[in-house]
Amino acid sequence: MSDRITARDLDGHPFLIKDMGWAATLERLAELEDKETRGKWIFGGYYHKCSKCYDYAPFTESGEEYLSDFCPNCGATMEG
Repeated sequence: MSDRITARDLDGHPFLIKDMGWAATLERLAELEDKETRGKWIFGGYYHKCSKCYDYAPFTESGEEYLSDFCPNCGATMEG
């Protein structure tokens, strides 16, 4: 088992937590909270996709596409 503890930032880039120390880790997490990811729904053929994670927009129980104000897959705030 590896003793490395990693996380991913909002852009998907990995960074080490264990080797950073607690102060640096908390500082890095605060930076990530300040950085709000913005995206938009883009039409990808038949359905809309998130411009950040390229996952599809959610659907309602009736089967209709639901273009919410944020991506439920990556958390990006949708513009326009």
